[in-house]
Amino acid sequence: MYKNLSKTEQKHLTKHLHHFYYTNDTLYYDPLEGDSRSPNSSTPRLVIPTAYRDALLQECHSSPFGGHLGLQKTLSRLSKFYYWPNCHADVTSFVNKCEICQKAKSGPRLRSEQKAMKFRSVFSHLAIDLVGPLPPAHYMRDVYKYILTAQCGVSKFLFTIPLADTTTSTICNHLFRHVFAIAGLPACLISDNGPQFISKEFREYMDTMGIRLIYTSVYQPSSNFVERAHRNLKQTLTTFVHDKPDHWIEYLPAVTLALNTAAHTAMKESPFYLFYARDFLAPSTRILENQISIYTEEIQPISLTCSAITLAREIALHHLHSTADQRAQKQNEEKAPNAQKLTIGSRCYLDISATKPTKFSNPFRGPMRILKWLSPQNALIQDINKLTEPPFVVHASKLKRSPFQPQEELNLPNFTSSIPQTHFDHHPPLAQHHATQTDVVDEPDTRDQHGLEPIPAVRYHLRSRDV
Repeated sequence: MYKNLSKTEQKHLTKHLHHFYYTNDTLYYDPLEGDSRSPNSSTPRLVIPTAYRDALLQECHSSPFGGHLGLQKTLSRLSKFYYWPNCHADVTSFVNKCEICQKAKSGPRLRSEQKAMKFRSVFSHLAIDLVGPLPPAHYMRDVYKYILTAQCGVSKFLFTIPLADTTTSTICNHLFRHVFAIAGLPACLISDNGPQFISKEFREYMDTMGIRLIYTSVYQPSSNFVERAHRNLKQTLTTFVHDKPDHWIEYLPAVTLALNTAAHTAMKESPFYLFYARDFLAPSTRILENQISIYTEEIQPISLTCSAITLAREIALHHLHSTADQRAQKQNEEKAPNAQKLTIGSRCYLDISATKPTKFSNPFRGPMRILKWLSPQNALIQDINKLTEPPFVVHASKLKRSPFQPQEELNLPNFTSSIPQTHFDHHPPLAQHHATQTDVVDEPDTRDQHGLEPIPAVRYHLRSRDV
């Protein structure tokens, strides 16, 4: 058996010979020294030759008996009965390289510096998204299963539009009829990477309208601020239709009005007032004569009215930005102490837990490689095992560093200038500065130093969960 060991291991055996003993044609290791060393010792460990170690590691970690447990449990299980030189290092390397574990288990995430999203004025930024599929609701000979939502970034005024389908033409038509024709055109439109929003037809329509499109990072629904309104919308609808879920369309206008006329927690004013520059009069307020006189008898000068609403919007914008700054500062202070920095060329795994198809699907995908950092919050990555697929952009909080890294970091060139134009023709463009909770979206131009549009995003369908 001594001949089956490598030369390094033979030297180790010779140096620590007092820890080994040979009996019944078998070599054992005993960590106890001196006279306590004997075949009857309670801690003898079988010395494993190099040829049998991989099989033993597979049994102690990867087999159902091993359970794909972590480093300490695997090492404890193996070192209790077996030994070889550098056993700890070999077990560590084997567990870290286990791709199944990296995809199935959580770990320390990358925590980038958070920055608050800034807006310029009311309706300058409009976020849209889809809710559904919902229980089919019958209305005017049509069956509706979706809700198209649109929210102003400053006033938080919410538009809700029931839809029978989610085709691009349907979305464009209802956006114009129920939003643009009433409130005007926003400067920027924020959406996720749903197939309807990244389609060529949708991009051409927005380009015709002169609206700049901004896409959020994939697997990061919270990047779209209208997602927060979805929770309130679903909760409020549930209180009315929990016993008749197919009647949600009857309550949708009233629920939307209730949300728009309630004072916003951060801005201290209602979205209705900030958007329309007047308060909403509920039926109960009509009985108060002094309230009616404000709108019928006392006519305020136009300049005074404009000054009042301008001041109210400035105060609301200040409160909104202050709250966002405080939230970002709190997240920065709560950074995980073991979060590690990822550089260009680093390997990582992507968290896809929010879009897992089944309960027992792997919550991570990969391994991925960092190709480029577009901002402190967004990285361009590519699946190492699927190099034929185009790279895509993700939020930094969705990345988990791989324990197994290349021997040296790769100095990848700026390949944006070498991408053929046909690549941009087949894939929708993605703004270089993405609209996330941490991004500033006021940049007027998204072209890079070579004059090319930013690298496109892969078409991932991120929809809201069912009610």
